[in-house]
Amino acid sequence: MEKKLIALVASSAAAAAVFVGCSCGSAVENSIPDSDTIMMQSDVTVSSASATTTKTAKAETETVLTTGTTMSATNKTEKATTTGTRAIQFVGRSQAQNQVVTVKPQVITQIVVVTVTVPAATTVPVETIEITETTAAVTTEEPLQTVDKPDGFFHQDRDIRFVQDEIEMTVGQAIPSMDSLEAQVTQSTPIYGGTAANIYACEGFDVITEVFAYEDGSTEELIMEIVLTGEKACTTKGVVPGASVDSILAAYGSDSCEITDTNTYRYKAEDGHVLDFCTDGSFVTEIRYYQASE
Repeated sequence: MEKKLIALVASSAAAAAVFVGCSCGSAVENSIPDSDTIMMQSDVTVSSASATTTKTAKAETETVLTTGTTMSATNKTEKATTTGTRAIQFVGRSQAQNQVVTVKPQVITQIVVVTVTVPAATTVPVETIEITETTAAVTTEEPLQTVDKPDGFFHQDRDIRFVQDEIEMTVGQAIPSMDSLEAQVTQSTPIYGGTAANIYACEGFDVITEVFAYEDGSTEELIMEIVLTGEKACTTKGVVPGASVDSILAAYGSDSCEITDTNTYRYKAEDGHVLDFCTDGSFVTEIRYYQASE
C-alpha cells in the first residue's frame, strides 16, 4: 500500500515539473499576451480521513505542453498521504508550431447602404385639344291651342271651328283679319262659284277663300277650306298632323265617323260642313275643313 501511494505522488510531481514557470499561490500574473498564453487551473482537494485525492482539471482553452505534447484535462481520483486543500494555477507559453487556438465565432452585423438613383422626371408635352362650344338655339314652342277637351263625340255646332292665335275661323263665313298671322297671299282659281280665289299660307295651315259678288254690287270674301299641314296647327280638341288614328277616335268618337276607302276619317254635319282626317292608315297626314257640294 505505501509503495503505491509513493508512486502516485511521484507521478503527480513529475507531471507538474513539465510546466515552465510553475509557482504555488492563489494567483499568478503574467505579462505574456493572451494569444500566446495557455492557462490551466487545477483544484486539488485532499481528504485526510479517507486518504483520497480528487483532482479536477478544467481547460478554458486546449492546453499545449511546452514539450509539444497535448495534455487532455480529465478527472482523476488518487490516494495520497498529504492533507489540506490548495489551488494550483499553471501558466506557460506553447511553441508556435504546436499552438492550437480555438476561436470563438463572432456575429458580424454589416450595414449595407444602397443608393438608388431616381431619374429626373420627364416632362411629357400635353396635347392641347381645342374645344369649341356650340350653343344650340333653344326654341320655346307655344302650346297648341285647344278649345274643347277630347270627349269621344263629334259636336256639329263647334267641332267645325278652327282657332289659331285667338282668331276663330269657320268655313262659309267671312275671313277675319290675317295680319297677325303674317300670311302670304297668293291668287288661285275659284272652284266654288266665286269671282276670285286667294290662298293664305300661314305657319302650319292654309286658308283658301273665294270672292262672291252680290246683285247690289257688294262683294264678300268667304272661307271655303282650311287645311292643316303641319304640327304648328291643331283642331279645337288638339289633333294635329302626325297624330295617331287612335287619337282621332279618342277626340271625336266612332259613332259619327265615316272611314273612306282612302283611309280618311270623316265627320260631317247636317249643314254640309265636313271635317276630314286624311291618314296613311296609322297616322294623320292632313286635316281639312270644307263645305260639301250638293
